[in-house]
Amino acid sequence: MWTENKKDRLRLKGHQRHLFLYQRSLLICKKIPKSSSYEFRNRLSLSEVGLTEALKGSGSSKKFEIWVNGRQKVFLLQAETPELKELWVREIKKLLLEQLESLRATKAQTIGACGVGASSLSSMMNISSSKKQITAAMTRRQKMTSTKGITLNGWRPSNIGHR
Repeated sequence: MWTENKKDRLRLKGHQRHLFLYQRSLLICKKIPKSSSYEFRNRLSLSEVGLTEALKGSGSSKKFEIWVNGRQKVFLLQAETPELKELWVREIKKLLLEQLESLRATKAQTIGACGVGASSLSSMMNISSSKKQITAAMTRRQKMTSTKGITLNGWRPSNIGHR
């Protein structure tokens, strides 16, 4: 595995790492020599991960990329065989598609539960922004009234008593 950050470009020396793919995460671990244990190195949430399966260059039939946050950090991975690469890519794509479908279903349920169609969604957003403006105005008014000596209409009460 090779890593690349926006700050420091491609790390030239590869590291042997073991990946553990779960439904929502990908764990990157280092095998402890002369042991059956692994040392945790990194966890990637699949909700933040992108995948590039077709790469150019030498050994590209066994390589693929996993990237995070719009390619802020890129992990260049090389499988032992092209078949193993295809298996990893297929499983990662399957999990990413399942997450996408789940998000779409959740969004559709939320919109459907409100009884809102796509056309009335924009009017709801306008109402929402109006509520924000009203809340901001009320907050400004509250600040103004909490200032010593100022009333709602901006006049200061006189200290002179009525006789």
